[in-house]
Amino acid sequence: MLRHAPAALLLALVACGGDDAAGPPSNTPVLTIAGGDDQIGTLGQPLANPLRVELRQGGAPLAGQTVNWTNAQGSLNPSSSTTDAVGLASTVWTLPGGSAPAVLTAQATASGASAISFTSYGVPAGAQVIEVRNNFFEPGTLTVARNVPVVWVWRSTSRNHDVDPTQVPTGATWAGQPTVQNGPFVYGFTFTTAGTYRYTCSVHSGMTGTITVN
Repeated sequence: MLRHAPAALLLALVACGGDDAAGPPSNTPVLTIAGGDDQIGTLGQPLANPLRVELRQGGAPLAGQTVNWTNAQGSLNPSSSTTDAVGLASTVWTLPGGSAPAVLTAQATASGASAISFTSYGVPAGAQVIEVRNNFFEPGTLTVARNVPVVWVWRSTSRNHDVDPTQVPTGATWAGQPTVQNGPFVYGFTFTTAGTYRYTCSVHSGMTGTITVN
């Protein structure tokens, strides 16, 4: 009888009861990003890497399911794709044309799963890109010709940064990006006056950059 069972057996029975209380794995499909998010690309051109998602249910991959790609600025090819044997599906995102840098979004959906969003950063053809990292600019020193666009990109993980000019050449007008921003965000400027421009992030001491315009 149970009242005479050894203590070890009672502990085992309690442990089994705990497993039963946890219940079976969820049967809700889960769609996650598998690649291609947070890319910087040229406006009017395909991104370097495809957008990729993974669809799983109860921890196992779901094959043969339709993933729809929607709500993108630009185009997605294909607009729907089928998950493979390991639950993966992909598409190629061609960014819209234009000359103004922009933060762009696209979405993936699958039946029964919550939609997920991808972010990209579109920059004009020929632009020089400076990434606003946490506590440094990359590159910190840049040389460009006059009339070449420069674009600062705050990726999704970049937090609390601005672009605050500390030195500009005589006759130049450049206000920078004085408002502190969180990613995703972009700011662009085209320098028309030659000389040396220095700037900092006003929030983070030692986070500085230099641009030489020829």
